[in-house]
Amino acid sequence: MYRQISGLLRPGGLFVNADHVASRQPQVQKLWEHHRTEMQRAQTKQDGEDWEGFWEAYAQTLGLSGGRRITDRVLGGWEGGVEEGLPLEWHFAELKAAGFSHPECFWRCDCDAIYGA
Repeated sequence: MYRQISGLLRPGGLFVNADHVASRQPQVQKLWEHHRTEMQRAQTKQDGEDWEGFWEAYAQTLGLSGGRRITDRVLGGWEGGVEEGLPLEWHFAELKAAGFSHPECFWRCDCDAIYGA
């Protein structure tokens, strides 16, 4: 994917991606996942909507019926939980191999990051 995007950008262009990333340290990864679970619980208590409910409402807003079946199509069979992703170092190496210069992380909070090159 990074090679394809590199070929589409004009010279000097910027690619930015928001995704889940993992820690290289298993203990840190477990702490992040615990923290994310706690944040999700607090958010659900605050607004009364969970991740499944969000996608159900999204499908309804688009006029799609089918509930969970539509959610599975949109999310590719997502079953809940945090997708660990790969460490930023892996993404940086792949970006460089694809011809990008200066890979950088612009923002990170636990398992989520905005990075690019």
